[in-house]
Amino acid sequence: MQQTGTVISGSMALLLLHDVEFTPCDLDFYVPARGFPSVLSFVQKFGYEIDSPDTTSGQYDCLQLIVIKLVHLVSKKSINV
Repeated sequence: MQQTGTVISGSMALLLLHDVEFTPCDLDFYVPARGFPSVLSFVQKFGYEIDSPDTTSGQYDCLQLIVIKLVHLVSKKSINV
C-alpha cells in the first residue's frame, strides 16, 4: 500500500476504525493511477477477476475516478479498485 499509494475505504475501513457490528459486503481501495497496474495484478493473483470495468466513473472536484469491480471466482466476494 505504501509503494502504490493505496488506501482502504468504505465499510471495511469503518470496521477497522470502529467497533460496530456489521459485515462489510466488499473491499474498496483508492489507488493513484501510477499504482493501479500493480494493485490490479496483486488482487488478481488471489483469484479475483474483472467483473465490470469502469462501472462508475466521474469527476470529483479535480480528480477523475474510475472504478473497476473484481469478483472472486469461488467466494463471489468483490473488491472495488
